[in-house]
Amino acid sequence: MKSLWDAFSNLSPNDKRALTILIVFTATMALLFGGVGMRNMSRTSERQAIKAQEQYAKVLNLAQDYATAKAQKEALQRRIRSSRVRLESDIEAAASTLDIDIHDMKNQSPAPAKGDALREERLRITIKAITMDRFTELMSKLLDNRSGDLIRVREISLKTQFDDREKVKAIFVISTWRRNS
Repeated sequence: MKSLWDAFSNLSPNDKRALTILIVFTATMALLFGGVGMRNMSRTSERQAIKAQEQYAKVLNLAQDYATAKAQKEALQRRIRSSRVRLESDIEAAASTLDIDIHDMKNQSPAPAKGDALREERLRITIKAITMDRFTELMSKLLDNRSGDLIRVREISLKTQFDDREKVKAIFVISTWRRNS
């Protein structure tokens, strides 16, 4: 450091002034560009932090949606497992309480696969002559009074009777699911 000071002292006054201006200018530029660089780095890191927070919020929403869907799936599986439905007897009981004559009831259950945990029970029911009000009562009794049982109406065909326009021929397919045993 002493040798630099000695070399600076041996310079002419004009050279000393030029060297001092150069040192001050270099220091000013270093501070200016260093400050601008730090400011840009600060802004960049701020943008990255905001982007990371947004991604974190999206991940949290997806995790909550996943948890909700998983809970719904598990609830549906519990409903299917605990299903107490005896489809044929329930349909016959509902029809007899409403004094409805079922013409035909056929089992159309598909053959269960070996690895499937659930099997579908499916019935095709034919009622020759019924009014729409009575049919609505029957369907309401079958579908609404289920405490957690899962029943699905797969097909409905209603055809007006030729001789009595008030009555229809109703053919419908109704199904439920059971554990494959």
